[in-house]
Amino acid sequence: MSMFNLVPNSRQPIVKLNRKGANSFESTTNPVLDLFTYTSKTFYKDQEEFNNVVDMIVKAKNFDNIMFLKLLTFHRLIDQGNGIKNIYYLCLLILKEEDPLMYETMLNFSYEYAKDILTMGKLSSAFSPIPATEISTIKMPCYNQPNYSKGSKRAKMEAYLHHVKDKLISNDEISLSFEYKFYGNLIFSTFIELLKGSSKYDPMLLKYLAYETGHFNVESELIWEYLKTKVNGCEEFESLVDSDTELKNELALALRNNLKSNKSTGYFTRKNTRKLKKLFNSFVNLSDCLYKGFHSDGTAFGSKEDRDKEVEMIYQVIKKTPTISASKLTNFIRKLRKDNSENMSLRDSLLVEAYDKYIKAIQENTVKAKVKGLDISDRCMDFYLSSNTDDPELESQLSEMCDSINQYLIPCFSEEFTFSDFADKLVLLIDCSGSMGGKPLNTGLLYITILAKIFKVNQVYYFGDRCNLCSLSETDLNGTLCNLIKKVYTRTIGGTNLQCAFDTLEAHSKSNKHVVIITDGDCDPVGGSSSSPFHHVTTPGKYQHLHLNEYTVVNVSQTKMNFPYLGLDPKVCYVTGNNPKTLNGLIKSLIMSASLKIPITPELVLQNSLDMDCLQLPCVPSNPYQITLSNDQKERLFQVIMSNLPPSKNQANTSNMNMDVESVDSDLDDVDDNDNVDNV
Repeated sequence: MSMFNLVPNSRQPIVKLNRKGANSFESTTNPVLDLFTYTSKTFYKDQEEFNNVVDMIVKAKNFDNIMFLKLLTFHRLIDQGNGIKNIYYLCLLILKEEDPLMYETMLNFSYEYAKDILTMGKLSSAFSPIPATEISTIKMPCYNQPNYSKGSKRAKMEAYLHHVKDKLISNDEISLSFEYKFYGNLIFSTFIELLKGSSKYDPMLLKYLAYETGHFNVESELIWEYLKTKVNGCEEFESLVDSDTELKNELALALRNNLKSNKSTGYFTRKNTRKLKKLFNSFVNLSDCLYKGFHSDGTAFGSKEDRDKEVEMIYQVIKKTPTISASKLTNFIRKLRKDNSENMSLRDSLLVEAYDKYIKAIQENTVKAKVKGLDISDRCMDFYLSSNTDDPELESQLSEMCDSINQYLIPCFSEEFTFSDFADKLVLLIDCSGSMGGKPLNTGLLYITILAKIFKVNQVYYFGDRCNLCSLSETDLNGTLCNLIKKVYTRTIGGTNLQCAFDTLEAHSKSNKHVVIITDGDCDPVGGSSSSPFHHVTTPGKYQHLHLNEYTVVNVSQTKMNFPYLGLDPKVCYVTGNNPKTLNGLIKSLIMSASLKIPITPELVLQNSLDMDCLQLPCVPSNPYQITLSNDQKERLFQVIMSNLPPSKNQANTSNMNMDVESVDSDLDDVDDNDNVDNV
């Protein structure tokens, strides 16, 4: 039995045959598990399919409200830091219908980027506008000109006011939705902390506050109007703006100077809000200026008398550059070295020198390479295939990954069951056939390398058209991760001969172990008309040792986590998916299975995937949830989602091409969270 069982014993999975003729499942009949395994990043554009997703969310909410709230947050966090945003937004919208106060708490707790708050404001205002539970009002906007053009900001504002007039407007005042009040409070508190000398702030905070043509232009105006009410008569704010206390943070100093110079005309006039946004954006897209050959202070490369000073200035920018932008810069520098190593321009030579200084700082552990939101599986394979013997940036990123997983797993062990006890139980087997080439193999080998490093597993089995064994020494396991990659990684080796893999394990007397098989195939269990060598592994007969093992089959050809053969074989847990967050839960489940001698079940993987510090809820609902959505509500929700999808990247780029230079430089409203628009 698992540590807890979400599926009532009387409820069995809905079984069907898969494409190979083996039994698989259509639904777990457990709404929470169904939601856990749903990870599509694309909104369904068909009403019927969309309704099915909404029904799944509602069932999970009403089945177990606490697990639902954890899953809501989990879906925002996973997948390269970018999350399954469509499910996250839908979950929040449905939660708001039933429990507005918990919705406010969960949005505050779970949002990953400031853009999430604006998106929820736009969606919830369109679907079901309600004021914040603690009412705050602003005056309705007044316009001198009676006429306005279709599609303009004024037209959008008029449409918004008409839509909310019966629910949010009274006596020429607008009761703000929670999202806009929350966002305004974040900006206000950020300004206060910066003016007090803090160096901690969210540089993305003003990035999405739009100008006239932006996706969030109406939302932005409401927020700026709310901020005017916040600073009006606020003695602390006035005092901090007037202060001459030394501020070491560049942004804080620039912010104070801006507010001082605009005190008489108004802190948040339309003109000055553009300046404030541009100021903050200059600290977001830090590397943009480097590609153009300019320092962060606006001076051109080569304008300083001291070259070392210029290199230092560029190094400081690289050090502060966000993860994805830093990765793009790394690729850019590599291309420079490859294509133009002997005849570099001034810009290129300064960039290379500053980047080398950054790498040296990583080697000396004075700087950490950024890894959050970054998929480094392909980069690991590129390193393996290269002639390089080390890569300090990659080493730092891998070390951070291993340290994070290690800290998560430490509580699973004790004097009675140690890391080495678990390693002794673990057998790692990876499919290296031709069909695994690319992302599946790159992901699988990264998982194998991490498991070997953390648990000191000294054997790795590979199978393609034959089975090979890689033995790892203490030197390999205690050395650098880059050296371990050179030892563990391999190329694809022909076709898929699963039989030879099991024959090899039998020859090596592998019994009473937990075998982890990483593959892109199904390893079908017994059932239907499917034929597979795996059918003979879990039952006595053909093999003397293998039926005594437990097996976990991880299909890494899919990004979606699923359990395709739920409950069909008690000795086997079948899992699809290659997401790092779910990998952590799977590893912890493996440990618990070996330690407590219990089978791995989807419920156990679910429990351990949600058992993270970042998912510990700030509070829990006092009552079970039970509200469902009518067909009319589903249809309206579908229309709201479809009409409010943000522009695609291509659309955003086309729109930007038509803007003036200032707008292009600073207004990047509709670009994805992790894309910092480094124009290499």
